Amino acid sequence: MLNIVAMCSQRGGNQSVERGAAVLRALRRGPPAQRVSDIAGATGLSFSTASRLLATLEAADLVRRAPDGQGYGLGPEVLALAGAALNHHTVHRQARPVAQRLAWELGLGAMALHERAAALGRRVVEAADTVSLALGHTPAPLPPPRRAEHPS
Repeated sequence: MLNIVAMCSQRGGNQSVERGAAVLRALRRGPPAQRVSDIAGATGLSFSTASRLLATLEAADLVRRAPDGQGYGLGPEVLALAGAALNHHTVHRQARPVAQRLAWELGLGAMALHERAAALGRRVVEAADTVSLALGHTPAPLPPPRRAEHPS
């Protein structure tokens, strides 16, 4: 269980943002649909606080209700944010053209998956980041990859 109040006082952060982030982390770590009480228990928040945060996060599409209405899961905006973060990450940006060229030469589809291999506290060691390459058959031929533009 996370102690949100202690976390905020140690970092000098904004309590509302810290609590919202804790709810999102709890949703990331748990099953696809979690009840308000599950999220409250995982974060150390009261039921009413967790409920209000979930409603706010749902309005921002960061959280969505489960199809049966009995729980919450991560929403579509989380995917958009994660995609943007991934596309801006140095390791992924460098691996993508290599993966695309290899896929085109082999006639396969490719996806570069970025993984954090090591972390020291809150600081990630970029040199230890890895990129896994997934290759597979595609239903249609792929166009040749665009050439990366290099500054002259």
